[in-house]
Amino acid sequence: MKCLLCGSGIKNELTLKQLLAWQPVQDHQVCQVCWGRFEWITGAACRGCGHPQTTTELCGQCQEWQQQTGFLLVNRSLLHYNEALHDFMQQYKFVGDYRLRQVFAAPLQAMIATVSADVIVPIPVTPATWKERGFNQVTGMLSHCDWKPLIETRAHHKQERQSHKNRQERLATKQPFEMVGAALAQTPINGKRVLLVDDVYTTGRTLYHAAALCRSYHPSQIESITLAR
Repeated sequence: MKCLLCGSGIKNELTLKQLLAWQPVQDHQVCQVCWGRFEWITGAACRGCGHPQTTTELCGQCQEWQQQTGFLLVNRSLLHYNEALHDFMQQYKFVGDYRLRQVFAAPLQAMIATVSADVIVPIPVTPATWKERGFNQVTGMLSHCDWKPLIETRAHHKQERQSHKNRQERLATKQPFEMVGAALAQTPINGKRVLLVDDVYTTGRTLYHAAALCRSYHPSQIESITLAR
């Protein structure tokens, strides 16, 4: 088997415990060298956005969001957005290598399973992105999650990628989302615990837009998880 990132060969050697378990063993998708380039978030972090820091106190960015929106969105992320993750996202999202959805699917879904959520809501891509790329990079990593397509991008929203904007331009972005009426009728979120899922937490603007929209339908709780921070 070849590494999905560098193409080098991977030897899937079984441990004695795996041999004695007599159960299917999942093949590794990435070689040890490539896997070692990713930085996992551990230790103390902001109790709001999950940004790594020396304490769990709210970071300045979360304090600003709380003052601006009147609520705090609790977010947790798996990885630091380092050079390796940047390269991964470029290949996955912008080159459109759909195979890479498998790389972090298991750990991301494992993190989601630790949250007591009634409804899992992925952040959508714009129609233009879907037409160009052919998939949503978030839902691609949620193959074993029962997610609901409750949010979509407004038809009149300017089709400009967030990755092309600087921080101030991101923060100034107007509400890009609206609820999908048919989906909401089938899966109401009134009184439910909602979990938003996105790929990267940058300024928090996208997730706070989605959370604000969901709050208008009176869920009991809203949290979010992202692959990277």
